[in-house]
Amino acid sequence: MNARECMKVLHVNVSDKKGGAAIAAYRLNDSLRRAGIDSSMLVCNKVTTDSSVMDPGFAFEKALVKIAAYVDRLPMRFSKVDDTFRASLSYISSPFFSRKINLINPDIVNLHWVCDGVLRPEFLPKINAPIVWTMHDAWPFCGTENYVFDSKRYVEGYHQHNRLLCATGFDFDRWLYRRKQRAYAKINNITFVSPSQWLLREAKKSVLLKKKAVICIPNGLDTNVFRPINKQIAKKILGLPPDKNIVLFGADGGASDRRKGFDLLSGALEHLNDSIDSNSLLLTMYGGEAPAARLAGYPCHSYGRLSDDIALVLALSAADVFVIPSLVDNLPNTVFEALACGTAVVGFNIGGMPDMVSHKENGYLASPYDVRDLCEGILYILANTKNNDFGASARKTVLDSYTLSTQAKVYADLYRELLI
Repeated sequence: MNARECMKVLHVNVSDKKGGAAIAAYRLNDSLRRAGIDSSMLVCNKVTTDSSVMDPGFAFEKALVKIAAYVDRLPMRFSKVDDTFRASLSYISSPFFSRKINLINPDIVNLHWVCDGVLRPEFLPKINAPIVWTMHDAWPFCGTENYVFDSKRYVEGYHQHNRLLCATGFDFDRWLYRRKQRAYAKINNITFVSPSQWLLREAKKSVLLKKKAVICIPNGLDTNVFRPINKQIAKKILGLPPDKNIVLFGADGGASDRRKGFDLLSGALEHLNDSIDSNSLLLTMYGGEAPAARLAGYPCHSYGRLSDDIALVLALSAADVFVIPSLVDNLPNTVFEALACGTAVVGFNIGGMPDMVSHKENGYLASPYDVRDLCEGILYILANTKNNDFGASARKTVLDSYTLSTQAKVYADLYRELLI
């Protein structure tokens, strides 16, 4: 009997392609199917035409899902919480999800990003199958926060006395934390998976997960799709000047997502003016429109939202350096996509970045939020590209540690272990 006949896996996420968590979840689902596992996805917003992805098929069900997502976000609009790191209450669930999961009757339920009205914590103990929860951010072990920047309440517990002084009004974080605490106490067969070593460490410190199984399995990438294209050919196809240094920034939402640190990139480019003439460098970006035609004196070119992997591979291959100035991040898809295409990465030494970027080998890790050091990193890569084979080292990093086949095998082994 093969694996497809004996193990049925259901992935639950808000979408199959929109956002980093969705892309990672879809890639995992696809790689498991290639490995012979009967894997499928259940999502609110279906973007692909993949038959293994299920969404609310009827107009009435789709309307309920949209209403649930809208209503779930409403209270936070009246909250004083800074939304830089996004906040999700999950106090309402779509009836489509809560009914469908057990009707499908999977052997394993793999949760991914389940906020915005997908699943309430109170529903989790009602899932009949063992649960694997892939943590694409810190929300599973925090309050309403998807990321935490200046608070350690998730380590101490969310109490009245340890709330940030700047926070006022109803304590939504404490309210959701206590709901999660009650729900998690009722679940015995659940394993939390962190893609990065950083999030693994933080999860293990947390009050909510300290007695739960938490392991690390990095996300994977199809290295047959994400592979280097000759830089000059890529530039020619994209209509980019062949003689300019190309600095690339990419993020879902582009410059509008404050967590992605575009303002810090702007600050680094201001310092770069002292070393590189404005006619010698072009800033390119994807994921959103450029905020201006020029930034810190350098011309900007936006690819907008790249709708397919080939266009993304071209943009990455054309770049001399990929810059990710995120304030906090887990294991960004954009980083190992760039590395797989042989492009060195410059970013801050935060979150899951050290998992992927080896300082001065396949990129540069700047001191957190130091725009001068971020500038130094860009200069270092541009100045040493001819004498240091960053591209080969970048590609090797992904081939050694971040392939889809490796990820699928480790997840399949975990599923089998949970079914014993």
